Amino acid sequence: MDVEENVLHPIKSSDGKYHEIKAAIFDMTKQEKEIFCSVLEKAKLPYGCASNISRYVHTKERIISGYKSHDAHFVLHYLLQFAVKKTLKPEVAEPLIRLGAFLRGLWGKVIDLRDLKRLQEEIIEIVCSFEMIFPSAFFDIMVHLLIHLCKEVELGGPAHLRCMWPIERYLAKLKSYARNKSKPEGSIAEGYLVDECLTFCSRFLSGDTIPKFESFPQKMEYPIGTRRNKDGNPIHLEESQWMACHRYILFNCGNKDVESLLEQHQALIDATKVLKRQFVTTHQLQQQRTNKCTEVCSPRKSARLNNVPVKIPTEVKRYRKSSESTEVTKKIDEC
Repeated sequence: MDVEENVLHPIKSSDGKYHEIKAAIFDMTKQEKEIFCSVLEKAKLPYGCASNISRYVHTKERIISGYKSHDAHFVLHYLLQFAVKKTLKPEVAEPLIRLGAFLRGLWGKVIDLRDLKRLQEEIIEIVCSFEMIFPSAFFDIMVHLLIHLCKEVELGGPAHLRCMWPIERYLAKLKSYARNKSKPEGSIAEGYLVDECLTFCSRFLSGDTIPKFESFPQKMEYPIGTRRNKDGNPIHLEESQWMACHRYILFNCGNKDVESLLEQHQALIDATKVLKRQFVTTHQLQQQRTNKCTEVCSPRKSARLNNVPVKIPTEVKRYRKSSESTEVTKKIDEC
């Protein structure tokens, strides 16, 4: 196939007044863009999980603007895979969904070195897929930075312990204290001192006029859902469901005490498997006795061990009654 002629080369319109360029594989129609924006706009998120992403989405204009870095982080982790599943072609949506799975695995609280090796191979394939889909202008330093994230986690530890969003929020709060532009350092110091004094008074002094300190003021509104039911719908879990939730939390909390108990339990299971492999059942003992006595036992003894009725010939009976069969009889008795 001639790539330049069939894919990249512009085509003249039917009237010959202008040239047309074929739509790229990642282009979306107006309806698909509206669906993409509506998914982000109508997403219901728990309190404190992310900011109000819907205020950055304009469905009618089909644009998304004004979002912060943490919003982009949350969209890449959780919302992008739902938005592109029905709006993009499978060969374009699949690498984006794999990218979200890679970021969620890299952001885990507990990281295994074997998982890091697998994630490193995964992100290499994802970036190669991007290079076959998107143009060269798409690949800036931030895209190529994905290759080095696994090595950074291996050297520096889990990524969620080194994120800069809390520090940036606190720096923005300190920046708001700089009311005197000629003396910003002094304004920040005075504002910080006032904040500390008010926090101390609200925590340790009693009085109705002093407001209580709240580190995270809750936003009391309607619960998540389509219907604004203030009372909510109570859910009663069965014992099996409650145990499944309880065990999931224990197995994924990353606590050292819980991990030591899990290791002890796994060691007990491994020891039980070894004992089961070495344990000899009653049937196996019976079979060993049968095989051992087959060489020296009479047909009557072998038949009794195998629970099989056998007719003994007359010659064998005479042989057992003779005096020459004393040694064989002793061996039979021992068996």
